[in-house]
Amino acid sequence: MIVGSGILGIIFSLNRDVVNFVVNPNITEHIPIGYRQFSDTEIKMMYEMFAAVTLCANLIFALSPSREVTSCIEGKYNKMRKTFKLELDQVLLTFMDKRMITLTPLFFHNGFYTIFWVCVYPTTLVFSKSLSNQIYLPAIYSFTVGAGEITMGVIISLMSKRIKNFGLKPTMYCALILTTTLIVVLVASVPAWATVGYTDAPAWLMESNMPLMIFIAFLIGLGDSCVNNVRNVICALAIPDQRAQAYAISKFYQAFAGAILMFTSPYLSIYHYGALLFCSLLTATVCFIYSADQTKAMEKEHHKKELVFEKISSIEC
Repeated sequence: MIVGSGILGIIFSLNRDVVNFVVNPNITEHIPIGYRQFSDTEIKMMYEMFAAVTLCANLIFALSPSREVTSCIEGKYNKMRKTFKLELDQVLLTFMDKRMITLTPLFFHNGFYTIFWVCVYPTTLVFSKSLSNQIYLPAIYSFTVGAGEITMGVIISLMSKRIKNFGLKPTMYCALILTTTLIVVLVASVPAWATVGYTDAPAWLMESNMPLMIFIAFLIGLGDSCVNNVRNVICALAIPDQRAQAYAISKFYQAFAGAILMFTSPYLSIYHYGALLFCSLLTATVCFIYSADQTKAMEKEHHKKELVFEKISSIEC
């Protein structure tokens, strides 16, 4: 996000003289005066730059060395090589695993939330009259979300060293509080139908402005980091024998939820999004807590069996 914000800032600076604030004479495509419009040059430059960054990222990932990390929940060694058919069979079995079914609401919420902050909320920034004249708004938004992601990642990393299993329920509670706060602020400050078109209608309680947008973007980054962290951890712990399959399925559900939201987006106001995100968040939290408790009980049972096995081995020796 931070790299992307830098790219956007450079592009907008280079095209500052061609920023369009136009009125289209065609009534069916009327664009009111004062609303931010992106030129063809800006759009082409954005696609070209992000394509280049994506290519570099894939090359770095492909050439990066791998090593075993001590006490890592996802080990690399002592794993059997499997055929494609066997891998596919395991994916299908994992789909029907009750532990994976229990976690499905979390994956759906992740999909709804991701599409909202990537597509929906940035759209409201352009469509809201009070913010539409801010040329660098997309770059500032991207940078602030990235800063929120990094900040929460550092917090989780530090707290995990001091509090056992902080990456599970405590982080989920953080996501619940942060996302609920975010939803309240969004509903209060975003015009109802700024999600689908240009509007100069007032928001419910307060008018959107730059400081408020920065606060919202930072909350988005914090909440997204929490949700992604608990998703990664629970996929590794809840189904330890099919970790890779569990993570792949979580991404499938995330993409599926995002597709549903995109198809229904023309009919949804900010109030609909707020209700959807809050309901999915509550359901995801309840299901995640249940799954985390089940995982903890499973780990305790496994630990007891190991102790019994060690005692038997010592007696035999």
